[in-house]
Amino acid sequence: MIMGSVQAPGPTRIERDALGELPVPAEALRALSGDFAAVQSAAQDCECAFVGIVAIGRTEWQDAVPVVLGAEFGAYADAFARDRWRADESEERLRVINLGETAVGTGIGAPRDSVFRVVERLREPTGYGLSRAENGLDGASNVDSLVETASMIASAAANLGKVARDVRIRHVTGELRLPPRQVGSSLMPGTVNPVILEAVISAVTRAAVLIGLVGDDAAQGSEWSNEVLPALADAWLEAADLTGAAARVLAEHLREIEVDVAECRRRLDHGSALVTAWVPRLGYRRAEELALEIRRERPVDVRAAQVRRLGAAVVDEALSPARLMSPAARCGAVEP
Repeated sequence: MIMGSVQAPGPTRIERDALGELPVPAEALRALSGDFAAVQSAAQDCECAFVGIVAIGRTEWQDAVPVVLGAEFGAYADAFARDRWRADESEERLRVINLGETAVGTGIGAPRDSVFRVVERLREPTGYGLSRAENGLDGASNVDSLVETASMIASAAANLGKVARDVRIRHVTGELRLPPRQVGSSLMPGTVNPVILEAVISAVTRAAVLIGLVGDDAAQGSEWSNEVLPALADAWLEAADLTGAAARVLAEHLREIEVDVAECRRRLDHGSALVTAWVPRLGYRRAEELALEIRRERPVDVRAAQVRRLGAAVVDEALSPARLMSPAARCGAVEP
């Protein structure tokens, strides 16, 4: 490609592939940013659509506290916003190249201005503000920038998998309704399996494995070359491709989910999570006794019992979305 040994052009080709200049099977970092923006927007739409709905918030797979369902999706949107920011910032890491520095990065055997000229020649066809490595030996020896950008993909993959699992839980409890994508079962009619969410989870799980390979391959370098750079590039690009696809699929799916408001209300009214809202009024000890009593005597309509004791106005005010989540209200539907 350019003078010198074969290891000089290698990282440049990978870096240009990752930036999306060459036709490769993976999404470029800019495309990933767009994918993360799409899933962020979908989560924000859910945030505003569900802002007035109170449901059970769970910890350790147990009822914990009442939570505004819209605020839960707002938290997901914030995570995806960070993924988008990281993708935008990561692009800068792949703009530094050492092409023209020859074998080990000293530039020996090449005209001294070659490294400057080759960078200038590449800027126009690639469309990116490429720059030369300040330390040619560092550029020849180390590929940690690819590991760093892979870690960005790992963060996004983790967020996508977490959200997919959370939505799947609320589907299983009946609080969320997923759009049917296939016949649920040949034996059990009427079931809707969360197959899209499971596809997202599968994709990001594989991406995480591939990202681990990126780090392992980067460590395989021997002094001034990395003999497994093609394998590293393949893992990086496939991980990016899978993560981008997972984000796009999840974004589309989130836009079609619905809330079963009655089921959210039923589970909340008959669960011990509702008692948590009364800790400031009853005190921890009394609230704990009430929670244990509810668990022993299920099903108990906790809301109805509190209405009888305190009155409907007091109960409704204490459990209103504005009361529960006013610091997080961002959509205008809930006044703090």
